[in-house]
Amino acid sequence: MGTDYMAQSEIRSLDFSIIRYSKVWEDHRTLTNALELTEEDIVISITSAGDNTLNLLLAGPKKIVAVDLSPAQNAVLELKIAAIKNLTYDDYLLILGESEDVEKKRLSIYQTIKASLPGYAQAYWDSHSNTLEDGISWCGRLDKFFIPYHKDGLPTVVSPEAVDRFCAAETLEEQREVLQQLPMNDIGELTRQYLSKKNVAKHGRSEAQYKFLEQPADDVSTIYWKQMCRVCHDVPVKDNFYLSWFLRGSRGFDPNIKPNYAPPYLTRDGFNKLKGLVDRIEVFTCGLEDYLKNSEYTFSKANLSDIFEYMSHEDTDATFDLLVKSMTKGGRIAFWNHVCPRQPSSALSDKVKVLTGLSNELYKKDRVFYYCAFYVAETI
Repeated sequence: MGTDYMAQSEIRSLDFSIIRYSKVWEDHRTLTNALELTEEDIVISITSAGDNTLNLLLAGPKKIVAVDLSPAQNAVLELKIAAIKNLTYDDYLLILGESEDVEKKRLSIYQTIKASLPGYAQAYWDSHSNTLEDGISWCGRLDKFFIPYHKDGLPTVVSPEAVDRFCAAETLEEQREVLQQLPMNDIGELTRQYLSKKNVAKHGRSEAQYKFLEQPADDVSTIYWKQMCRVCHDVPVKDNFYLSWFLRGSRGFDPNIKPNYAPPYLTRDGFNKLKGLVDRIEVFTCGLEDYLKNSEYTFSKANLSDIFEYMSHEDTDATFDLLVKSMTKGGRIAFWNHVCPRQPSSALSDKVKVLTGLSNELYKKDRVFYYCAFYVAETI
């Protein structure tokens, strides 16, 4: 899920000293296919946990500017950048918590790269050594919220072996056959209870992040469940590590052994390629609106996560208007809707247009069930 940007005080008043997302729960493949990056592109990207900023960088754009209100989120990206620059692949996976720290080496590895971190990021990780020692992969507020679901809740209604069989399906036909054998009513009841708006707001996100929710709160868990059923039934599971993370945690996930079952930035090939690219990233800790007003760049592509979720319709239009002024004509903007429908209104029809056909086609294939829509827009 996306970052905590919004012009409203409710989001700006959140505690930005904590990591809210240590993974990016937005399908990198959807984003990459939407933006179609070239070597000439200058990209603006919401940081979140940095995963998709790094995944986009693998396409070799000229520059990526990562922006986030949260210094903690930017510190996560800075740690990943420093690890890519300075470590071997095995130590990279180790410090990120993507492999087991049998020899308790994470803190000593951190000492070898801390000098290459900017001051604020070094200060953050110096004061959060326990998080480093545990591995940062599941340290975010939202990420930790999902752990009891797959660790304690789901095994009470379906065996881990049955979940593994589902995740191992090689074809959509096989996937649907296994799905029919699962106790979907029980799984649905558990999932709707766990993903209730009250529970997610209290333990995974925040009440402020639902400020602009337009449907009854009771409908939120039903929306999640319907979208989860769609992804389980219609989107191939064989490479859907996002769904596997939700259903199994890190069980079955190993970027070194299964590179096609991991975000590209975590694979060995991705890591090696990024070593020559990460200097093209600039990181800014501020709101998107604040950054755009002072930016030295004209952008051709934009990854906006689900930031409009946390804005009124009026603020959504104001942000699009400001963004268009900072972009080239024909520039592409990609963003998700979580549970609040948002896109540029007809008042901006002479400045930006949604590519409806492409948006719908990409959403049908999106591997993450948390979102009710995905949009690709183009500046005019």
